[in-house]
Amino acid sequence: QYYFKFFLITFIIFFATDGLIVLISACCRTLEQAMATFNMTIGIFLLFNGFSANTKTTPPWLSWICYMSPLYYSMEMFLDALYENSPLWVSTGQLFGMRKHVFWTDFFICLSIGCAGRFLAFFAMK
Repeated sequence: QYYFKFFLITFIIFFATDGLIVLISACCRTLEQAMATFNMTIGIFLLFNGFSANTKTTPPWLSWICYMSPLYYSMEMFLDALYENSPLWVSTGQLFGMRKHVFWTDFFICLSIGCAGRFLAFFAMK
């Protein structure tokens, strides 16, 4: 029951993150610029992943970064897959400010991030 959803989450997060990597590498002129930009971007995404910093614990002027991070959507999908019919959702999902029953919404958001990254990278190449 969990295997298919976890496999799907892993695939779509790889696709979204890879799309962002392609976009960053297409926008930068050198390898050093690309690595520095990627490290900064992935560091921000790792911080605002929904667990360490989320929409409940960050101030409103910073919580929008969570919605830009594909890792936030992966956390929300994992929680939704694990606790969708469980009373543990109250103690875990609501604690982190996650929404319930949004697995497919988050899936298509990550799919859109991956496609948009690849699409914009096509125009960013020189």
